[in-house]
Amino acid sequence: MAVTKVKACMKILFISSADQPDYQCDCVYHGLKTLMGKDLESVSDMWYMYDTLTPGDRKNLYGKGFTLYGLLKSELKNVPHYTKIVSNIQGRYYDFIIYGSIVKDKTLLDLVIANYTSNEIAFIDGEDIHYIEDDLVTKGVYFKRELVKKSDLLHPISFGIPREKIIDYIPAKTREWSINYPGKLSTYIHQTEESYYGDYQQSKYAVTFKKEGWDCLRHYEIIANGCLPYFTDIENCPPDTMVNFPKEIVSAIAQKIATHQVISNEAYKSYLDQLTKHFVAFLTTEKVAQSILDVLKSKKTLAGNKARVTDVQKASWAYKINKLLQIKPANDNGVLIYSGVASIQDVRFIQDNYATVFVHDAFQSAVYPQNSGFENSKLAYHAVDSIDAVNKIADTIILDFTLPYIDDVTGYLIKVKGLMDQKTSVIVIVPNFYNLASVIAFKKQDFRFGRLKLSKKPPVNFYSAKSIQKLLKAFDFQVDEIEGYEFDNTHFIKRAFNKIKSLKFFTCKMLIVKARLNHV
Repeated sequence: MAVTKVKACMKILFISSADQPDYQCDCVYHGLKTLMGKDLESVSDMWYMYDTLTPGDRKNLYGKGFTLYGLLKSELKNVPHYTKIVSNIQGRYYDFIIYGSIVKDKTLLDLVIANYTSNEIAFIDGEDIHYIEDDLVTKGVYFKRELVKKSDLLHPISFGIPREKIIDYIPAKTREWSINYPGKLSTYIHQTEESYYGDYQQSKYAVTFKKEGWDCLRHYEIIANGCLPYFTDIENCPPDTMVNFPKEIVSAIAQKIATHQVISNEAYKSYLDQLTKHFVAFLTTEKVAQSILDVLKSKKTLAGNKARVTDVQKASWAYKINKLLQIKPANDNGVLIYSGVASIQDVRFIQDNYATVFVHDAFQSAVYPQNSGFENSKLAYHAVDSIDAVNKIADTIILDFTLPYIDDVTGYLIKVKGLMDQKTSVIVIVPNFYNLASVIAFKKQDFRFGRLKLSKKPPVNFYSAKSIQKLLKAFDFQVDEIEGYEFDNTHFIKRAFNKIKSLKFFTCKMLIVKARLNHV
C-alpha cells in the first residue's frame, strides 16, 4: 500500500524541545519529515534524527540510538529563526501546528491557541501512563498512546517503525530464541544496531510484553527483523491501545507457544508474511504521521474552539513561576538571571520585552541557540558558563533545580546574594524530600525526579518546606511565599491531596519559593 504524499503547499510547524529522545514524538517527526520534507518546519533542529549524528552521540542516546535515529538527510532540516516562527504563528502561516510531546513541552502554546482554533492544533501524548491532560483536550486534537477509551476528543496513536528497517524476507535461523530478554539486563549485550537486529534475525522467536506501557518499540523491531514475537500478555492489552497493532495474529502465535503447539515452517512463514504486510500497510512512521494528518484534515471543516490562555498556562509548572514574576511590572532595562536544569523556554514572559537574560544551564540542554530571536527585540540574551560570569545586579533570579546539584551551597548562595539588592526577587525551585514516592525511589538508588534524572549517584541535596525556609533565612533571605506543586498529578489520590493545603506538602514533588533579602 503506497504512502499518500502530502500536498507540497501544506505547511506544518512541529514543536518539540528535542532535549532527549522520545519514541512517540520521534516516530511522528520521522514520518512527517519523510512525507513533507522541508514543508515541515520545527522549533528545534531535532539533531539526533539526522545523518549527522555521530557514533559517539548515538551511543549516549536512550536505547543506544537504535531504529529511529540518524536516518534523515540533513538537508531536510527547516528550523526558522525564532522571531520568524512567532511571526508565522501570528500570521497563521501554518495549516497545522503539532506538539510532538505535549506533556514535556508546551513551548509557544499561549501564542498558538491565541491564533489557531482547536481543530488546527494536534497534541501528541506518548507517555506510558493513562493520565490525560484534561485542560488540553478541548484546546486541540489530542492523540494518546496508552489510551483506555477513545472518544470524539481522544484519538489513539501508536509507535511506528521506519519503512527501511522492515526486511521482506525470512533470514536464516540459527537458534530458537533471541538472546535479548526485556528486563534482564544481563541480556542487553548488543552495543550496535547491527548486532541487536542480528539477534532477532537469527532467532525464530523473541519474548516481549508490557513494561511501563503497552506500546514498545521492541515489538516492532522483532517483527521488522523477520522474527516472530512471543507477546506473553497481549490478550490483556486494552482495545483502544495499539489499535493498529496486529493483535489477533500475535495473540494466535502466543497461544500456540504457551500451549506448546508446533508451528510448522509453512505456518511460521505465513505468520511472518502477514505481520510484515500489516506493518508496511499500517505501522511505518509514515503511516502513523499520515493518520494524524488524516484526522486533522477531517476536522478542518468543523468549527474549532478558542481556548482561554489561563487554562493552558495552568497546565504547566511554569505557570507558577510566571505568576510570581508577573507581580512586578515589566522593565525594559531589567535583568533576569536564570540558573537551572529545566527549560528557559517554559518561562513564557521571556517572549515579552522584559529584561537582559543571563542563563547558566547545568545540563547545557535548555540554553537557547544563538539565533533564538532575542537579538531582534529589546530583550538581550547571554548564555554564561557559570553564575560567576554575571556582573549585573538582577531584578529577578530564578534558581531552577540548581541547589540540588551544588556541592557548596553556602558559597553558591553567597554569590547569589552578591547579585541582589533590596529590590531583587529570587525564585528557588527544589525537589520536596517529603514526597513519599521520591523517598521510596531514593532508597532504591533511583534518583530520577519527574522527567529529570538528578544524579547517577548520591549525594544530591533535597529539601522539605521547613528546611528550605531555614536555609534561606540563615542567609538573611525573607521568604515571601512557598508553595508545593505536583507536576506528576496522575493519580486521583494525589489530585485529592493536592487540593487540601495541609496535606499538599506531603504529596507534591516540587517546592517553589519566592524570597528577597531581609533588609532591617
